Amino acid sequence: LPFGMVGYVSTFIAQYRGAEQWGRMGRATTHAIYVCILSIPLILSPVLFAEPLFLWLGHSPELAAMESRCFGIYALSGIGMVASGAMEGVLIGLERNRPIMYANIIATVVNLALDPLMIFGWGWIPEMGFLGASWATVIGMWVKFTVTLWAVLKQPELSAFQWQRAWTLDFPFLLRFVYYGFPSGFQW
Repeated sequence: LPFGMVGYVSTFIAQYRGAEQWGRMGRATTHAIYVCILSIPLILSPVLFAEPLFLWLGHSPELAAMESRCFGIYALSGIGMVASGAMEGVLIGLERNRPIMYANIIATVVNLALDPLMIFGWGWIPEMGFLGASWATVIGMWVKFTVTLWAVLKQPELSAFQWQRAWTLDFPFLLRFVYYGFPSGFQW
């Protein structure tokens, strides 16, 4: 839900870009970041109920404990996914799709490279088994966010975003963002 909601920033950015309302592009970007921050409890709260859920589904207590530990780690990648979704939305609205492709490729390569290292261990990296695979995914997702954030910060239009005013919380705009972004996020 939050991933689809923050991705809706692409629509705002594209509309404001077309209307040459550059300052509003900054406001849309910052409010996508606010939605991302506000969604952190929504992303992390299922971790509290993971083990009882796995037990309710009929999994053995040992398996449910392992699954809930893995789920707790993966939840951290959910925050990175939503954060990168906000940055991807900005890039899509600016019609800059290539950096998104590069970010996905880099994140996938990082995940693939870290998987065997973190699962089986190597050198100073301890053997972590299935938890290592979870951590490799988390690291890959946060690398993706870092690459997309870097790409956004390198865009020439960024100087016109009027950042000094954009960070002021505009509650009616935030409600509009959620109102229009919710259906997009809900279908995810």
